[in-house]
Amino acid sequence: MTPSRLKILCILILQITKVFSLTSGLIDKLIRLHYRGIAIQKSGIYLMECEETDDFVEDLFQLFDDKQIAIRFMQNLNQRFWNESTLVFCSLPNQPITSFDSTLIFLNDDLEAVKKLSLEGKGNSIYIFTSKFEMYQMMIIKSVFNTVKYIAEVDHKTHVSSRINLQGMKLEVGYIESSNYLRMAGGRFEGSLGTIFELMSSLMNFTINPIPSYDGYYGSLVMNGTKRNGQTSTHNGLIGMLERGEIDVAITDLSLTFQRAEVADFGGKMVLQPTVCLLSISGTDLNYLAYIKPFNKKIWFVIIVSTLGLTLFTLLLSLVSYRSEKNFTWHHKLELCLDILAFAARTMSTKDNFMLEEKRYKNAWRILLLTYLVFGYFVVVTYNAELTSNLTSSEQKPKINQLEDILENDMKLSLPKGSFYVSLLESATEGDYKKLWDQKVSGERYGLIKWGSNAEDEVLKAIKENYLVLGFGDRALDIQAQNPCDVARLAKDPILPTQIGIYLQKNSDLTQLFQHQLRVMRETGVVDTIIEKKQKPVKPGVCSKKDVKLGIESTVFLFICVSGGCLVAALLLLLEILTFISTHP
Repeated sequence: MTPSRLKILCILILQITKVFSLTSGLIDKLIRLHYRGIAIQKSGIYLMECEETDDFVEDLFQLFDDKQIAIRFMQNLNQRFWNESTLVFCSLPNQPITSFDSTLIFLNDDLEAVKKLSLEGKGNSIYIFTSKFEMYQMMIIKSVFNTVKYIAEVDHKTHVSSRINLQGMKLEVGYIESSNYLRMAGGRFEGSLGTIFELMSSLMNFTINPIPSYDGYYGSLVMNGTKRNGQTSTHNGLIGMLERGEIDVAITDLSLTFQRAEVADFGGKMVLQPTVCLLSISGTDLNYLAYIKPFNKKIWFVIIVSTLGLTLFTLLLSLVSYRSEKNFTWHHKLELCLDILAFAARTMSTKDNFMLEEKRYKNAWRILLLTYLVFGYFVVVTYNAELTSNLTSSEQKPKINQLEDILENDMKLSLPKGSFYVSLLESATEGDYKKLWDQKVSGERYGLIKWGSNAEDEVLKAIKENYLVLGFGDRALDIQAQNPCDVARLAKDPILPTQIGIYLQKNSDLTQLFQHQLRVMRETGVVDTIIEKKQKPVKPGVCSKKDVKLGIESTVFLFICVSGGCLVAALLLLLEILTFISTHP
């Protein structure tokens, strides 16, 4: 016996479910009812302009018990809209149809006539079944300024359907240029994300009208909302433009976050992007003890004790040597002490060019002075080597290990304006995130930085001002790679790498199509191939000695010593002048 029309319809719809994953849940459950005998209560099946004597209707009543699924005859569309219903049209209606999350089935051979029908609403699945047992699915896609209808035939034997065809629909695409990810050149997108999107445009047959983000922001939550063109959105940037219906698609290195997903649809992952923190290398700060660091505390202690011991021994030997002098007064003894101290200083700096005058015990003097010279020589040579190494190398030793550590020091935090991290910290009501926002970001000069195409200068200024700068992906890594002697990357990233991709308007007709197309491109390896070719990995910069230039940070100790010496000399000069005036009236 030839299967009935409805049974074939159910089989074909089941095939569509496997291919498109777009069939409504109601139809899927009706099929399960037929094949598994499960009772399901739904709003029912509405037969529009159908006769009870039709073979279709007879088969329908045989398939379903009217106590389980209500089957109603309707001669006209006597209600304004339909919700979660199954509408079967035996002939084409002559008035508009408004339905939501419903399944519409047209039994008709004239595909173009069905295409011309006025169909409103969202979330509907529309099928056409011909007298030749051919099954078609009609898609209605709406963008900001255009509406496209296309019909795709489904072959239930091969499970092959026509690919998505938006028939040249123009989409309003908001974007922000972002290093290796996205660039605009000659009216086309380039970079890894740009190349993937341009390929999707070719495969899905749509055109692009690129629109830069009006404020240059990605899209972060704004407490009092953002008003523009008479409309209000909860977010700024590209996400806000989607909320207000200004664009169909947003593309840049936009991360998937919960707050954004509440107001816009994520079209699928293209790339994983790291979140990194940049800070100044410790050697770029003012270092008042740069000339002390070559030796540790224990070595300095041994040197000082040894020098004092040698100097005291020299002084005692001098006093013994000069005891036979007749006019060796206390004044001469003071001058002798000063001479010996000066000799000790010169010897320890290997600058002495004469020996102290020997009066008695010449052998003891020679051994003592030789010891002094050798000791001073080796101390100075070792110190000079360590000092040179210390001053001409910038060791990357960050002051902190993770983001939260700045709560324990005087560092500030800088965030990209309009990023999800701004929303994360600003909306926090307790814990470390709230402290970071209140104490380290809010009201600070570089608390929020606009990461545009020329963001590097602003970022470097913030880093020099002792800010921990948070950035994303290649743009942040490029700054570190280009300034390896000044900028370091924090060892521990604040969060795991995030998914970045395209966003669409919430509940957009385009969402499932873009997700499907991107999923196919990922599964076939197209996405990975494009990323491998277009997105070269950023290699961390290495600071070499030829890149190091001594500055005030390392040599400030010298200027302090010079200033201190001049000040002491001036005070002694003033004291000697006053003494001379008082003794020579």
